[in-house]
Amino acid sequence: MGVTPARTTINFQPNLQQQITIRAVNNEHKDFKAVIFTRGNLSIELINKEVSFTKEQEYQEIKYKVTLPNKLEPGITTSDIVIREVKPIQQQGEITIGALVSVVSQIYVIVPYPGKYARAELIIPETQKNEQLSFLIPVYNLGTDKIQKASAIIDIYDPNNKKIATITTDEKSIEPFTKRELVASWLANVSEGNYNVIATVDYDGNKIELKGQFIVGDFFIKPIDISVNNFKLGQVAKFNILVENIGNYLIKDAYSEILLNKQAQQIADIKSQPTEILPKTQKELIAYWDTENVEQGEYQGKLILGYENKKAERQIRTEVGLDYIKTEIIGVTGLVIATPKINTNQIYMAIIVIILILLNIIWFILYTKKKNKQEQLPK
Repeated sequence: MGVTPARTTINFQPNLQQQITIRAVNNEHKDFKAVIFTRGNLSIELINKEVSFTKEQEYQEIKYKVTLPNKLEPGITTSDIVIREVKPIQQQGEITIGALVSVVSQIYVIVPYPGKYARAELIIPETQKNEQLSFLIPVYNLGTDKIQKASAIIDIYDPNNKKIATITTDEKSIEPFTKRELVASWLANVSEGNYNVIATVDYDGNKIELKGQFIVGDFFIKPIDISVNNFKLGQVAKFNILVENIGNYLIKDAYSEILLNKQAQQIADIKSQPTEILPKTQKELIAYWDTENVEQGEYQGKLILGYENKKAERQIRTEVGLDYIKTEIIGVTGLVIATPKINTNQIYMAIIVIILILLNIIWFILYTKKKNKQEQLPK
């Protein structure tokens, strides 16, 4: 269900009575019933309090009457016309009403301030690094006089409250009871993370200060590597998931989860404990997998990284052997091989053996050359 118009605006007049018609729209072309009620501080009389639709009906008109008081405070006074879909539900022999979708048509009554008076808001979308970011500032002239010049200066700060940029919007005039939008653009050539904004709107010498935040990028935990050390099949494998906080603020509850499956059957669900990661630093997230009764072979799965209410997934491929695990984050890493730790003495012995073999080869070559020379001398 839809409703049109979504908002009706009335310029205040003492004791004004006005009848308004809106339409409830049957978007899905179905049979249903809707009830109508109001909320807010305005005096509203509903002419019809419910409507019924058939699937052939595209819309139904809803009429109501607004009666304004003798006086209202300057500014905007609002109320809502709520249209809520209902349907009968049979419960133990009784018919009750179950609520479904609801839509709202707003009523705005604008009471002008004497002279010049404006309100404004700051709208900032999220963006990606090195993309153009547009700041939008709607300014509402709620005064009786025209605003000749309205513009804004926007200061951008990093999380340490260091100013990194200052930009200026365009300049516009605004008639009474109307809205104009001030716009400024900025290239987000900064690192991923959160940024703060203070916008100062100037309209004919009057000031409005607006504060806001925006995000460059959308997910700040980057997977780097997965490794396992000292592994033997049947024991508990310790997964070290190396990640980096590429953002500019502290992430307090970073976690990882590894899901492994074979032939569409889940074999493992391995989770790390939440931990903090400082800005622009790498950290290992630790997760444990008990490999008792786990078979050798290749497993498909995914690595899930998350913090706050955000998470991202990467496909992984893991091969399990008797004394090794090979894990690949698809598109990020090559194979990371986990093997048993080699004893230092074994390393030294291997080096000595290699050196002795090389010395024997060199001695044999020199001996062979010397013998050949002796054989070539005249007797």
